[in-house]
Amino acid sequence: MAYRSNRIRESRTENSSPGPIDSPTNSDTTGDFGDEGPCSDHDDVPRYRHDRVSRHIYQSHSNHSSFRSSRTWMAREPREHQEFLVVRNAMRRLFKKSDVAQWKFPDYVAHRSAMVAAEKERLSREVEFRQEEKEKKVPLVTQPFYSNPRILEGNLAAVLHVPTIWCVDWQNGKDEIAPWPSYAEMKWEGDDRAKTDVWRFPPIPREMGAPGIAWNQLQAVEQYDLDKTWLVPTMEDIFLPVDEIDNDVKYDLITKELEDAINASIEC
Repeated sequence: MAYRSNRIRESRTENSSPGPIDSPTNSDTTGDFGDEGPCSDHDDVPRYRHDRVSRHIYQSHSNHSSFRSSRTWMAREPREHQEFLVVRNAMRRLFKKSDVAQWKFPDYVAHRSAMVAAEKERLSREVEFRQEEKEKKVPLVTQPFYSNPRILEGNLAAVLHVPTIWCVDWQNGKDEIAPWPSYAEMKWEGDDRAKTDVWRFPPIPREMGAPGIAWNQLQAVEQYDLDKTWLVPTMEDIFLPVDEIDNDVKYDLITKELEDAINASIEC
């Protein structure tokens, strides 16, 4: 508002006689205020015309307008030519030796056409990719693949069909469930064994005993054959895999060509 007031005061000074514009004189006491006359409480405030203020405001806004921000309709070719001039002049200021700074208007039009074609090709590839992904997407399986599925009941494994605790109804068939192992037992089976050649073992499920009995004196709970892990190997487990196989059954297991290839690789 201070900027507009200064412009208004300057216009009054140039276009009128000394003194406030349209201020009331002795011969004309009404001025621009009609029959009511000037307001006695605001005699020191300059009087001005509203149409003159509007004209100055319009001129000040029109002087700062830009052709790129104008909403005036313009044909396609002149608009593209103006955009080309803006781009070329900017490139000449920033990058004088670039190829864009030496472009002509046909070069700019060809570049714009190539960019539009590249964008169309990119969008086309994206649509094709999404369509392929949509076709490849397999819906979630809500039913078994085979007909007449067998629903296992009890504590039976899904593959071997033998008793195990690794099933949904694992408590079925268990007369006694082992409590969670104590900290001393887990430390012995874990960290203490890791310092030896025996390495770690999962704690063995044991029966619940009195508070004063040590954990290694509690009886182990009977396990299923499938759940017995980390068993101590027997002599049969150690020596049987390295026993020689009789020649009568050797070629029933492997072919003569495979045996020759193995022997050749060992000799090398």
